[in-house]
Order: sequence, then C-alpha cells, then structure tokens
Amino acid sequence: MTPPESPECEALCREVEALRQQGSPAQAVQLLQRALQIDPGSFMAGLVLARALLDQARYGEAAAASTAFWCRRSRSRSPSPASFRSPNAGCGPP
Repeated sequence: MTPPESPECEALCREVEALRQQGSPAQAVQLLQRALQIDPGSFMAGLVLARALLDQARYGEAAAASTAFWCRRSRSRSPSPASFRSPNAGCGPP
C-alpha cells in the first residue's frame, strides 16, 4: 500500500498534470522538483516527473530521475514494489 501524499505535494502534482496536458512540460518539471523537495518519497511526484521528462525526450534524465526516486522512496518510506529484485538496486550505499 502506498502511503498518503502530503497535501501540498498532491496539490502541486495536480497542477503539474494540467501543465503537461497544456503542453508545458518544462514548467511541470520545475514544479515537480519542488514537490519532491517537500516530500522526497512522493510516489505521484516521482512518477509524474519521469513522465514530464519523457515528454521532452529527456530520456537519460527520466531514467536517472526514476532511479533516484526509487532510491529515496526505499529509504524514506517503504520498499519498492515486490517486482523489483532489491529496493536499493543501483542506489549505492544506504
């Protein structure tokens, strides 16, 4: 089960989805980075950040953001989904 998002982070993520749909992924990325500062383990912000980077064809950054998100999440809240071999795979030292 995913822990609840902080209200401020959730509000930013909703705003970001509207920006993405309006074709403003660069602004979306900036807000998502702020959301992740507020709540580093936010599932919603981590997922939407990777999608916003993909919208801009920033594939390497999207992959790095996704890896960094799972590393932060596994350390700050709960392990990554059971489908992953290790919650800290590729995260470096705990």
